[in-house]
Amino acid sequence: MPALNTLNLLANPLQCSCRLRWLSEWLKQSNIVTGNPRCQAPLSLKDIPIQDVDKKDFRCDGLYTLFVTVDTFFNFMLEN
Repeated sequence: MPALNTLNLLANPLQCSCRLRWLSEWLKQSNIVTGNPRCQAPLSLKDIPIQDVDKKDFRCDGLYTLFVTVDTFFNFMLEN
């Protein structure tokens, strides 16, 4: 996307699982202003900028997927 110069991801509750590894790598390689998006989950990555997360830390397993689903649901319900 050569014409893209801004992509504001700051307010998004990013679930930094294996499914989001590509975004971290893409952001590292691009010259795009993003607002410094941070991981919301898992707890071990909470508040870490997605560009600073190591590839090996973007994990997916059954328990993590369950945690993210339940945690996201309850956070949504509490906020609304």
